[in-house]
Amino acid sequence: DDDDNEDWEDAEVASSGEENPASAVAYDRLLPTTHSYMNVQNFQEFSGVSLLSDDRRSLLHIVELANMILIPNQSVPWQVFNTRTTRMIKEAKQENRLFGVIDACSSLLTNDPKYGTTAEIVSYYEELNDESLQLKIIGRQRFIIDDPSTMKRDLNGILRAYVRILPDLQLKRPPLPVISQNYMHTINFVLQYDLCLQRQKRLNQKCVNDNEHQTIGCGQALINLIKRKRTTSSSSITSHDSKSLVLPNLSKQHLFRMRSRTSPWSLTPYPYWVIRRYDDVYIMSLVKIELNNTMIANDDGSLPVTSDRFADWLLINIPFEIQTVQKILSFPTTIQRLRFVLSWLRRYKRFACRHCAADICEDRDIFSMSATGLMAAYVNPHGQIHETLTVLQAKNIRLLGHEVAEHSWFPGYKWTIVQCRLCSNHLGWRFRNPSLKPSTFYGLTRNGLIFTKNTTENDKEEEIEESRPRRQSIVDEE
Repeated sequence: DDDDNEDWEDAEVASSGEENPASAVAYDRLLPTTHSYMNVQNFQEFSGVSLLSDDRRSLLHIVELANMILIPNQSVPWQVFNTRTTRMIKEAKQENRLFGVIDACSSLLTNDPKYGTTAEIVSYYEELNDESLQLKIIGRQRFIIDDPSTMKRDLNGILRAYVRILPDLQLKRPPLPVISQNYMHTINFVLQYDLCLQRQKRLNQKCVNDNEHQTIGCGQALINLIKRKRTTSSSSITSHDSKSLVLPNLSKQHLFRMRSRTSPWSLTPYPYWVIRRYDDVYIMSLVKIELNNTMIANDDGSLPVTSDRFADWLLINIPFEIQTVQKILSFPTTIQRLRFVLSWLRRYKRFACRHCAADICEDRDIFSMSATGLMAAYVNPHGQIHETLTVLQAKNIRLLGHEVAEHSWFPGYKWTIVQCRLCSNHLGWRFRNPSLKPSTFYGLTRNGLIFTKNTTENDKEEEIEESRPRRQSIVDEE
């Protein structure tokens, strides 16, 4: 008991961030992406991309990973010691370097269709003395096993099944009349207005912290964007006109209505509140605003631009439960996946222990320690893959064992096992190095955490589920 209390006090001091000296060096976020703890210098690299046709039934090797679902565009390192799995990977490497990955727990439900992702081998290394393999795989396409009874093992014990590749259905936009050159200019304005809002929001927050300048509302941010667009398009504008462009602070609803009424979609017979339900650019902007408050406040512009890549990025970097990831991957359209993630982020703001529901951290504690994003997959010396989320602070935890530098996923840091203080559930690891910045952070696993609702704030009504506005209010706004 005394040792446990001592470990707990050490964790509290480290999480307070007081160890950071003035001469600390900022950590290079590219180092974790190299996976230097593996035999990367001997890897055989493969080029090209292997894809299968949509809605095509193909016979693939199937791998069951424990407590993990591979997501499209997710890179995962892997060490294989099982003889049967090693034989399967060698066969897949000789064919097209493709195999299917499903969750081992979901494979027990024989009556339900199973969703998974095709994996492509991009790096490969085979030990000469034993039958162990080291490789890197990347997720490519979603698939479904319609009939789980077709999953059978051959004479060598390798699992095979007929899978059907799931296409990403694109919803058709409303029909538009002939668009003039002025409307093409409006489209470019529409696609960049949400980026302007995010930049202005960060500037407002900085001004509030410095307490030196007066904050500028969203309406003024929209005016600044209009001025910049007029300047770049070589349009004449006088100083008197620019000074007269003064608008009050506008809400997101008002900005979207202005956007919809000045965009080509206003020429369709559909009102704006119908169009925005299926506008991927608008839904992406709402998700970015939710993330900008906490997780990606210091984003360097590396977020995906297209809606399908952005939806995959959300699944990779937000620690949803395995069942939730399976549900999201089963949605046929990108809009459905984005809307589901948006509603989830608005309701859940905290993370708790999966076993005892003790508070561990909040969403504002999350930060990016790797160039790949907020959460990345790593493999331990025993071949177990852990999807690790990096946070600056954690509570209700205790440390187990001493600091170890070998096989560190973040080169330069020493790691210590982290458990839940109440139930001793394994949550992840603490990484510490006083000479680096940050000096201390925590890597928490997806399997150890669970989302919980924020009890301090009332749930906000989802804007995308807003009912149709009354005609009288529209007339008043006009």
